[in-house]
Amino acid sequence: MSPTYINEGTQTSGQGQATGMSPVHYTFDPEFHRSPPNCIAVMPLRRQVKTAFLPETGPEISDIELKQLRRVLYSHLAPYPYKDVELARINQAVKKYSDSPVSYRGLAKHLDCDSLLVGEVTDFGTQFFGIYSQTSVGIKLRLIRAKDNHQLWQGRHIASSHGGSFPLTPVDVAMGLYYATSNISDEQIVRVGDDLFRRLLLTWDRSDALDLQRAMQAKVESRSSDFYVKPRHLNLRSGPGMKFSASTVLKQNDVLTLLDERHTPWLQVKMSDGQLGYVHQRYIASY
Repeated sequence: MSPTYINEGTQTSGQGQATGMSPVHYTFDPEFHRSPPNCIAVMPLRRQVKTAFLPETGPEISDIELKQLRRVLYSHLAPYPYKDVELARINQAVKKYSDSPVSYRGLAKHLDCDSLLVGEVTDFGTQFFGIYSQTSVGIKLRLIRAKDNHQLWQGRHIASSHGGSFPLTPVDVAMGLYYATSNISDEQIVRVGDDLFRRLLLTWDRSDALDLQRAMQAKVESRSSDFYVKPRHLNLRSGPGMKFSASTVLKQNDVLTLLDERHTPWLQVKMSDGQLGYVHQRYIASY
């Protein structure tokens, strides 16, 4: 089942059935689309800090598990058009500044990256009840523009997986025990983490879809169909999808004319020289 997506900036919920599933909460600053980042550095994940007011918070997660979740998050950024920074290089920079206070700006300057993705794990663990188990991973992520510590995006979600069932026969008992046990393996934790980050980063697409819908309405009202390219480089593909080859590479602020939106989120566009192709809606914006 797909979770419900809640944009806390507008207090509206997305479509989807979410019975028994934690919703995905997110919020955007308009600067995320008005001036998108060129580079995103995935910082080391942290545990949620226990406080006097919330003594029960703070998941029991090891350093190895934190690093494992961070690698999963890093892999999910690969399809996006942002430059990334190798995790080992980030680790070296963090270690260098560990003994002295350093702002996001200073760290980002050292990494030559304009934004940082920081997060804290809010939920992590497994519960085992003989023939039933649950594995949960929760996180709060923030995308920070380093030059002024401005928050461009924030998201939080808890993903979980359930194993086992209510037994009706001796065979059901054995099968339920098997599935309940396999559900708390290290591999299952990775799979739950994969769902967690995939859902959170999908909010970037959802916000772009809303922006595009507004842009389409503005286009109808103004009789304008001109859009511009947001990232530094963008492949103009021969068809509506990643499987189609790139016919050319567009540059930031290249002007495109929208021709067809039947394959949304892939849009058919025309360049100023008349060349046709397809781009993903998240990478263009209306004037």
